[in-house]
Amino acid sequence: MSRTCKYCGNVLEDGDNFCQKCGAVADAVQDSAPGMAAQANQTANNNFNNQQVNSGYQGKTSGIAIGGFVCSLIGFWVFGIILGIVAISLGAAALNHMKTFPEEKGKGLAIAAIVIGIIDIVGAILVNAVINSLF
Repeated sequence: MSRTCKYCGNVLEDGDNFCQKCGAVADAVQDSAPGMAAQANQTANNNFNNQQVNSGYQGKTSGIAIGGFVCSLIGFWVFGIILGIVAISLGAAALNHMKTFPEEKGKGLAIAAIVIGIIDIVGAILVNAVINSLF
């Protein structure tokens, strides 16, 4: 008997604690006969897609993208290097998260967080260089 993930239909190896495809806990699996794996996989994929649509992400703006954007804006005024790095990291994490949940909004904010974060870092380095050259 093989085990399949009830969320995405991925066939799990013996000893797997998590689904390698969607990350579901191995408790969320169903046993299936080897000949039934393809049918179970299709049913599970349909269930997973329905759950994704109703998952609570639909139409909402990514909090990660908002956080990255806010950090990038604050980085203009204070702690440019530190907040620039945080903004770039959060922006990249938000873009990666949106690959999994494409119905979530905020791609523009995530890209802006990355771009402004880079500007924060470059600007902080330039300001530092100018101040050091004056003294």
